[in-house]
Amino acid sequence: LSRSMTFPVHSFVQPRVPALSVTGSLSVRVISATGLMHIDWKPSGLPDPFVQLICYPKGLRNASGDLQRMIWRSDTVGKTNSPMFHADISLNYHWGAHEIQPTLTHDGPVFP
Repeated sequence: LSRSMTFPVHSFVQPRVPALSVTGSLSVRVISATGLMHIDWKPSGLPDPFVQLICYPKGLRNASGDLQRMIWRSDTVGKTNSPMFHADISLNYHWGAHEIQPTLTHDGPVFP
């Protein structure tokens, strides 16, 4: 289960905040999954799982105003409900001040 909440930034930030930009790198390591459901159409029922990561590292928008996304997909691991992926991805990101929208999004519990 996942929960997503969006809050207006003005309730958290003083009015005279300098322009923000967010720059850095992100590394993701996908190790494994366990106990996936047997839902494949094949007689064994075992899935052919993969991992898909969608992110928006540059904050750039296309002509229609949508963020340009980057999609990464792991190799497919055949016929198992407990796949071992051992996959790594690293990317650099940069969102300039004019690309940052005035909302703060929090996924997960409000009070951990």
